[in-house]
Amino acid sequence: MVLKHKNIFILLFIVGSAIIFNSCQKDEEMLTFGEATTYFKIGNSDTLEAPAILDFINGSKNVDSYHWTFPEGKVIENGLVTEKTAYTGIQPEGVLYEEPGNYTATLNTTVNGESNSMELHFDVLKPLPTIFVSPTAIKFLEPVTFSAKLYMYPGKENDVTYSWDFGNGETSIQANPEVIYEVPGNYTVTLTINDTEETLTTSKAIEVKGELAPTLYATDAISGKLYRKKLFNSAPSELKATDLSLGLHPLGVNVYQENLVISEAGDNIKYSAWGTPADGRIIKTNLSGGGMKIITTTDEGGNAYVRDPFSSTVDDEGNVYWVNRFEGVRKLPLASENAAYPDVAIPLLAADIGESSTYGWTDGDVNFVDGEIWYSKHGTGKGLYKYSTDGNFISKIDALSSYKIRSFAVDLENLKIYIAINIASGGVDPGLYVTDIDGNNISLIDEMPDYSTEGGASEMTYVTDMEIDSENGYLYYPYRDRNDIDDSGVVVGDGSNSGVKRYKLDGSLKPEFFIKGIIPYGIGIDKEKR
Repeated sequence: MVLKHKNIFILLFIVGSAIIFNSCQKDEEMLTFGEATTYFKIGNSDTLEAPAILDFINGSKNVDSYHWTFPEGKVIENGLVTEKTAYTGIQPEGVLYEEPGNYTATLNTTVNGESNSMELHFDVLKPLPTIFVSPTAIKFLEPVTFSAKLYMYPGKENDVTYSWDFGNGETSIQANPEVIYEVPGNYTVTLTINDTEETLTTSKAIEVKGELAPTLYATDAISGKLYRKKLFNSAPSELKATDLSLGLHPLGVNVYQENLVISEAGDNIKYSAWGTPADGRIIKTNLSGGGMKIITTTDEGGNAYVRDPFSSTVDDEGNVYWVNRFEGVRKLPLASENAAYPDVAIPLLAADIGESSTYGWTDGDVNFVDGEIWYSKHGTGKGLYKYSTDGNFISKIDALSSYKIRSFAVDLENLKIYIAINIASGGVDPGLYVTDIDGNNISLIDEMPDYSTEGGASEMTYVTDMEIDSENGYLYYPYRDRNDIDDSGVVVGDGSNSGVKRYKLDGSLKPEFFIKGIIPYGIGIDKEKR
């Protein structure tokens, strides 16, 4: 009786296993041997200009083998162009079509000995000629070279003909002609090419400038605008407003490639009550003041206003450095947007400069100089110090260690340092001075007795920025007269006593106004001639 039941159990197990096996086998067959399809497409079909490498994407399913044919194409294998026009893998790395034209690609597949195929017809286009100009900024009475990028049929490169019309009455049949425009203005350059198969015509609008020059940017406390003015040599230029409006106290203006970087200190740039909120920020725009983005804003908490950004600079790698009231130098990449406010990257440590303490020493200015970060102190502090861009102390300038330096600029070409001393120190009164690159031989340039006393006697806001135009030989600096802005930073005048002053680097001319009628804080120079 027991054996009988055991046999029944074994029989049921065998039958059940067979059912499960057959069920799994059917599921596997359905997954593996579904309906066969033959399909492919071109993955980069929107960029087919000769010479073109096409990406063929295989979308076939449930087939046994593949055979591709590409008449007039060249299959790429292991990154190299071959002479093969057929391929038997799933899909080729790419197929080169050297000339423009109408082409056909075919994919044949087999399933259980039966074959299927798909053809795809496509056009490889001839790119239109493009005109190039060197230099890109064209100035009258100076040579400019034109060239063209175009498709050339293999073996026929020397048979291409050119016909140029430069819009000024001059023509040429050279491939890369040189032209001199005698009159500034706007011109249309037209090129007609015969590439041995057809004639093509293209054109390019150009502007021939009367003079290319750097550009000075200056802020204005009256209008809240950022202005720009060309640094022409031959004729005066117009002061023009950019698209950018600024808050109170934009103390730093920097130009990096195609960007303006501006540090705004907000309302409170002098000593304020504990708990005064932060309202500073660092922004970036294009050179017209448009497309404004916020790099970072001052964080809140505690005595937040002391962390608002004051002076700023940008290094060759596009990193922004700035100081605030007294804590040290902070740093962020220019590419940052709405970034968290960073910790101090470069502190001034008493041990580095031989002092018992530097706590509370008021920050002055920061500049990127020949691969280094130079950093000054004023007010409760003094001196000018050098650091590596990664924050390591290099040295102090001994001869300047007793001066309260509100701002400074370094002229590496003439080996000079220009310093604005806002509090009597080191045996000299407030004013704009020049020293040798080692800080020796200090000499007064501009006494500026009526400079605004904004900020108070112990920490005058004073000259907040300086810029050197070595090519034209000038130092530029913002001048805010006490009759235009008072010691609380309130605008009380029309700006007629204020503006941007300049000093001839060779000392041949006394300081003079370059711009009047604005009340500037930050200034900057785009040294690229545009």
